[in-house]
Amino acid sequence: MKSDQVNLSGIVDIEFAPPVTPPTDPFWVGTIIVLALLVAVGLFLWAWNSNRFKNLRRLKQLKQSWNRQQLDAHQTAFKLAALLRSSFQIGHLSINTPLPSKLQQEHDRWKVFNELLADARYAANSPSRSNIDKLLQESRYWLRHWQ
Repeated sequence: MKSDQVNLSGIVDIEFAPPVTPPTDPFWVGTIIVLALLVAVGLFLWAWNSNRFKNLRRLKQLKQSWNRQQLDAHQTAFKLAALLRSSFQIGHLSINTPLPSKLQQEHDRWKVFNELLADARYAANSPSRSNIDKLLQESRYWLRHWQ
């Protein structure tokens, strides 16, 4: 049994380096804080100016106009279609519009959405309020995931 025991007598002699203390000099603390704020502001501005967020803001404005009844159902549907066409950089919205590769499995959802949008735009009678609300909500999905 004694042969299995490891000799640990030399472990007491090992000296560890003291832990690194964070800078306490006010200049360095201030510099680190300013750099962190600049990075945060830069990331915020980058995200704010990205096309995805611009288009989501445009959708939000359209939804607000719809909720304030500044637009009727047909106007809202046509403006929504124009917003989506410009966001996706396509000339025409249809069920045959090629979806991005990551949305290929969503083809049935895209088909239902396009049929509802076409009905809202071209139907003789005005689409229901709930249909326009569904379109606006579904458009948010497509704007967030299309790339």
